[in-house]
Parts: sequence; structure tokens; C-alpha cells
Amino acid sequence: MQIRHSFYHIFLFLFCFSFTGLVKGQEKVTISVAEKPLNAVLNEITETSKIRFAYDNDYFSGILVSFSVNNMEIEDFVHFISREYPVGYKLIGGTWVLFKVEKPKIVKPKPVYAIKKDPKIIPEKRKAPDYMQPRIYYFSGKIYDAETGEAIKYCQVAVRGGKSVLTDEHGEFSSEIVSTGKVVINVGHLGYIQLDTLIELENNPLIEIDLHPVSLLNFHQANIKATKFGLDVTDKPELIAFNGNASMIVPSLFPTDLNNLYASFPGVLSTGLASDGWLVRGSNPAENVIYIDGIPLYEPNFLFGNQSFLNSAVLQQSFFSRGGYSLDNKGGISGMAMHQIKSGYSHRPFVQVDANLLDASVTAMLPVGKNISFAAELRKSLVEYWPGFLFRNLSENVHLQPFSVESSKLLTGRMGNTNASYFDFNAKLQARLSDKHEISFSAIGNRQSNTRDFIWNLPEIYSQQNSNLVTQYGGNVQWYAKFKPNWLSWFNVNYLDFRKNSYEHFSYSDVPLSKESDENVLSQLDMHWRSEIHQKHWLHYFGAGFQQFDFKYNFAEEKLSGIFSGRSVLPFSTSALNRAANVYYQARFNVTHWMRLKAGAKAVYDFSVSDFQLLPNGSVEIYPFNGFKLYYLTGRYLSELSQTIRFDTDLSCHSIWYLPDNGTFFSSSYHNIAGLNFNTGGFLLNVEAYSKTIDDKPVLYAGSSFNDTNENVTYKIHKINGLRQGVDLFAQYRHSIFSHTLAYSIARNTESVNSINSNNPFWSFNDRLHVVKISEVLSYKGWLASFNWTFATGIPYLALYSTPETFSMGRSDNYSRLDFSVIKQFKAGSAKIQVGVALLNLLDRKNVNNIEYSKLHAGNWEWSVGATYHDVPFSPQAFLSVRFE
Repeated sequence: MQIRHSFYHIFLFLFCFSFTGLVKGQEKVTISVAEKPLNAVLNEITETSKIRFAYDNDYFSGILVSFSVNNMEIEDFVHFISREYPVGYKLIGGTWVLFKVEKPKIVKPKPVYAIKKDPKIIPEKRKAPDYMQPRIYYFSGKIYDAETGEAIKYCQVAVRGGKSVLTDEHGEFSSEIVSTGKVVINVGHLGYIQLDTLIELENNPLIEIDLHPVSLLNFHQANIKATKFGLDVTDKPELIAFNGNASMIVPSLFPTDLNNLYASFPGVLSTGLASDGWLVRGSNPAENVIYIDGIPLYEPNFLFGNQSFLNSAVLQQSFFSRGGYSLDNKGGISGMAMHQIKSGYSHRPFVQVDANLLDASVTAMLPVGKNISFAAELRKSLVEYWPGFLFRNLSENVHLQPFSVESSKLLTGRMGNTNASYFDFNAKLQARLSDKHEISFSAIGNRQSNTRDFIWNLPEIYSQQNSNLVTQYGGNVQWYAKFKPNWLSWFNVNYLDFRKNSYEHFSYSDVPLSKESDENVLSQLDMHWRSEIHQKHWLHYFGAGFQQFDFKYNFAEEKLSGIFSGRSVLPFSTSALNRAANVYYQARFNVTHWMRLKAGAKAVYDFSVSDFQLLPNGSVEIYPFNGFKLYYLTGRYLSELSQTIRFDTDLSCHSIWYLPDNGTFFSSSYHNIAGLNFNTGGFLLNVEAYSKTIDDKPVLYAGSSFNDTNENVTYKIHKINGLRQGVDLFAQYRHSIFSHTLAYSIARNTESVNSINSNNPFWSFNDRLHVVKISEVLSYKGWLASFNWTFATGIPYLALYSTPETFSMGRSDNYSRLDFSVIKQFKAGSAKIQVGVALLNLLDRKNVNNIEYSKLHAGNWEWSVGATYHDVPFSPQAFLSVRFE
């Protein structure tokens, strides 16, 4: 049914494309003249039709023309005029601009000289050119980061009297304008001070402009209404731009943790659980794909879910999508995040040292020659050396709930030992071979381990120890090539090795009872090529790729004593080697200045099972007036790899990664998203309504069978189908030294599993009906103070004594958290110093993130116990950052 709907959407887009072609040819010219001035002829055509001309009246009055045309299309007519007479033409904004026979000077990009402008410096006035008659100018340029020297992609360049253009993924732009030789351009991008400057086109065929990043030290210099600091909707409606440097505006454990900035946008929540990540519109974390320089990243959270692998101090640009993204994605059926690591070609190296109560990091960027640079970052946890109060607050946020079948037995519980350690690194070497070729080498890696002990008194001692060890290492090679001025290409090779081992040990009065183990091993190889070709009203995207997954998962439960006699758990083991290739094409067409269409399709062929999948994709964008946009996005997406849940017979949950060995459980999702953007002055409004389906996601359930003496437990794969619907609203107003932000979401997420809960739908475990986020930020002369309040309705959980056949579900209490932080930034010689404090969860609310159950066995007795995982309690935090240049 979904594929049939996909073809229906494609048909609508193709119909729209064909209709625009008919509209284009409606204006006709019929006229006969003899020895008549050309200006009078053009005036006569304008009076009898809707065709508009612009020309030099004196020059065109001296051109006498003689011809006869009948029902000729306007484009053919002006071409005829230009061929027969000393006249050139151009269609600009619906008007046919005619000019002298001298053809415009098309200047090929070459390094003439750069405009390196400080925003506080008024551009020097220069002598005007000798000519005053308007003509068409073609000009191009490139936008750079003034600190790192890196190109800024998707940067808006507005030409006064012309149209706005975006820089491409290499930071370059090109435009044309009818001018007398001078033009004012406005250049702006998220996280940079907006720049207005005057350029002389005759003297500057290639324009190079530096934008200065916004910091607390220069924030008061910028026009805060025009300068966007935190996050912004982009010209591509499916992408949200994030400024990593602005992660400090959200109070957090550490201001460089990008996890906090993600959670400030509607439809995005952090799970707050170990080895997880973000929930995007009710999805599970693995349904989102996170890339760092093209390398996929799994399980990004550290420290029991309270710290992220993503360190914003090393990120140059970041983009996030909540769905409806383009066809060049390589997986993921819900959301996508793309991050670019800093490298730069700056002539001055810098070293930055950051430290807080939990970890310390060192970041360095070193130029190597004129066109080669190297950047690296290393972060290491300190909690295993100094387990202070903050670590205890984070690690011991578990409440043990006793539920005894036999009420005469005393059952109490407490947390035992906890420990956590982690480190991560990334590095990037980038070489600019020429203006047309660039190559980079990137590497990432991390290792994290954590252990928690649960102890119950019966009054004998029963204990359970949970531990996780996760490692992942990856690399990327990318070659950027610009074969022609309008043809860009990227060639990428990525590799990632991911390993996760989880253990649960059970003992009773120091007697070992049993041991459970989960082993995940995964390697991923991805090779792809993608290209963009820019034409007048068209933008063509196309590419091809190859992916290989080598996967293994093993589960085993080992009985170490006779306490569990009569219960036999069969091991579960699976492995798969999956190879798939894909090819795609997508086109974007500017129908008019107020409408844009996009349509395409991706074909995926799985060699492992000889399976073919078609993934259509498209969008419509309408611009009724300046600053306002309406859009609709649709597409089908596919993911081979899934992060899913292993449910035990007591319905306790264990997160695992899974790849089917028979190709029958590939997850797919269909997105339909309608939205609007309104952006003017310091006000930004974004509203999106969405409906997403999820089909054939695997989940591992334990089932029991009984005979006279034994209970046999067997794990089997089932399929999840789900529906996610909701509305997200984001509003922001920037004025003076204040910034106000409101984010609101209303959503409903349901799922159903074959042969589970009698095939009846149930609430998704990530379902929250209402989520409200309010943020207030004050910034002035190196000071930044921020309040952040998040409210959400409770999450569903399985009530005690639920069975796989019948779910009994409840909801936790509502979530409410208020945070506050103050940061001061100042200079001391060549060092830039930043200090701050944060007060997290000021109201000390016991916010619930998850509830899990397990069963205790001792002789003939059995107890059911629960563990409630809480969000961070009230925790003060301090941090220090020093940057040397």
C-alpha cells in the first residue's frame, strides 16, 4: 500500500513539472514593423500583452528595425532580436532586460584579492566606474570562517536589488545582477556576526569574505536581531542548523555537550539512560543516524546517559533533521544528524583545555604548511579517579521498589557500588590541493564502561550486578572535486567497528546463582559517491553507494547453582553478512520565484537476499512573501540495522543491536510532514505537523513452555509496526540583550507487535503527549545567564505482572525540570578564559526516565522487584575552559 502511495506522489510531482512547462510558453508575440525604432516596438508589445521589458531608451531609439513575426513565443522573439540586432537579453524577475551588444564579462574564478572585513570597519569608498548605464554582472565568491579559515556551507548571501543565494557545500556562491557597477551584499549565517558590505563588481570578479564567529566577548557588538546564535531553520526545510558554540546557552553538566542543544528543539528528547541517545518524534535512538565527518556513530551517551560523545568545541557546523530528508542519507528511518569537525587553514595554531567535575579535554588545531591543517581532540573521564558528589548524584539516581508476592517476607533494597569511565577522541587531516580539489582524513573512537550493583535484604543478601563495555572506532576518507563551476562531487569511504558486551550477575548470600551475557559485534563499510549539478532553475542530485554490514549477536544464561533448577534458558545466537547497493536521482526545480518543487527516487538492491526496494521522495515549497515559507515533505526510508529490545519473561528490558540473517525484518518508515517558517527581524516561528509509520522493526521476546518438571525459555523475533503523529512548534524572539524561546510538542505514538498483547496496539514506551520547553537567555559584554524549564507528561511503563499475552500499562508522574547557569568569558593576554556554574534540577524533582522489573528466586520463594531510573537530582556544577592562541 505504501509503495502504491509513493508512485501516486511521484505522479503528482511529475504532473506539476509538466504543467510548469506549459505555463512557460503561454506568452506570444505577433507584430509587423518597418523602419521603426526598437524602443517604440517594445512599448507597443507591452501595451498589447503582459510582457515587460527594461532597456536604455536613448540607445534603443537609435536602432531601426524591420520584421514580421506571428504567434512567436517571447523567448524565441528576444532571441531573434538579439541575433538580428546589436542587442543582448536576460530574463530577471519576470522582466526581459535588453542591453547593448557588448556581452557581459564572465570572469572565471581566480584569486585576485580578498576582502577581509572586520564587521566594525566601514568599507572604503572607491571611485565609481566611468560608465553609468546598467548592465548585467556575473560575480562569484566564497565565504570563510575568520578564525579557522574554513569555508561556510549553506551561508545566505543577499544581493540588494537582486536575489538571495546560498553557498554550496564548499562555501561558494555565484549570482548575477543588473547594476551600474556597485552593489551592497548582506552575508549572514548561524553563529556569525552579520556583515553588510559594498563591493565594486568591475574590480572584484572573485569575492572572498570572512565572517567572524559570535562569542560572549563580541556578542554585544552584533545586531542581535540579525545575528542568529543558537539554532535556525535553513533554506532546506528538512534541516535545522545548530551552532555548536551556542551549546552554552542551555544549562548543562558542561557547556560543550551538544546533547543539551539538541534537547532544546521540539520533537527531540534525550533518554537520560546509559548507552542511548535521542528520541526524535517518538523514535528509538537507533532509528536516527548520527554522522561525524561521514562516520556513523552508535550509542553516543556516556556516564549513565548524562554526557554525550559529541563535544561541540571541535565542531565546525552541525545540521539536524527530524524527518523528510533527502535521498543521500545512508540509513535511518526517523532523524538524522550531520556534524563537521573543525580543521581550518588558519595561520595561527590554538590549544584549548576544558575541565569540569566529571572529565577533562584537550583540543588543538595546527596549520601544517599553507594548505594543510590538522585538528584533534581527546577527552577523558575523571570520575574513576575522583568520585565526587556530582558523580554520586548521577550514578545513584536509581530507586529500588520491592514488590513481594509473599507479604510476610521483609524485602528492602539499596544501591551498591557504581563506577564509570570513558574516553573519546577525534582527529582530522585536511589538504586543499587546489580550488577544485580537497581531500580529508578523519578518525573517531571511544570507549566507555559502567557498572551498577543492586542489593536486596531478604533478610539474606541477594545481589545483582549490571555492567556494560562499549568500544567503537571509525575512519573516513573524503575527496571533494569541482569538475566544472556548476558541478560538485564527493567521494567517501567510511568504516566503523562497534563492540558491546553486557553482563548481569546474580548471587544469593554470596552464592553465585546465574550469569547472563549479551555480545554485540558489528562492522560497517560504506562507499558512496554523490554529485550536484546547478543549472538556471534546476538543481540535480544524484549518486550511488555500496554498504556492507558484518554482524553477530549472542545471548546466553548460565546457571551456577541449583536455585534455578527446573528453569532452562535456551541460548540465542545469530549472525549476518549483508551487502547492498543503491543509486538515486533527485531534482529541484524553481518553478517561479515563489514556488520550488523537488522529486526523486532511490533504488536499493540487497545482494544477500536478492531483494529490491524503491524509496520515493519529494517536496513542495511555497514562498508567498519575504520571510514566509510553506512546505510539504514526503518520502520512504529503509534501515537494515536496528537497535531493539530483548524482553525477558519478567519483561525486563535489555538494549541490543540486531541485523536479520534472512532479510525479512528490514525496518521501513514513511514520512509526511507539512510545515511553515516565518522569519523576520528577530522573530522566528516554525510549525510542523507530521505523520510517520514504522513497519517490520524486530524485537526479541522470551516465551515459556512447561512440562512436568521444567520451564523452558526460548527467545523469538517478532515484528513491531507503529504510528507516530504530532505537531511541533518553535518560536524565538531576539531583542536587545535578551532572547526568548518557546518549544511545544503534542504527539501520540502507538505500536503493535505480532503475537504480543493479543495483537492489540499499545502506547510506545517513548510516548509523551505534551512537552513544553521555555528558555530565557541574557548576554552582555562577556556575561551569559540562562534559565531553562522543561515540562513533559509521563512515560508509559509495563505494570507489575504484565505478561507477553496481556500488557497492563501505567504512566509515570509528569516530568518537570528547571536549570540555571551563569558563564563569564574574558581575555588574559593570549588566553581566552571561560568560567561558569550551573544549577541543575533546581526543584530537585524525582523525574522518572524508565522503570524495569526483575524476579528474585531463593529456594521455594520468588519476589518481584522494580528499579526506577531517575533524571539527574539537584546538582551544582562548575567548569573552566582556557584557550591559548
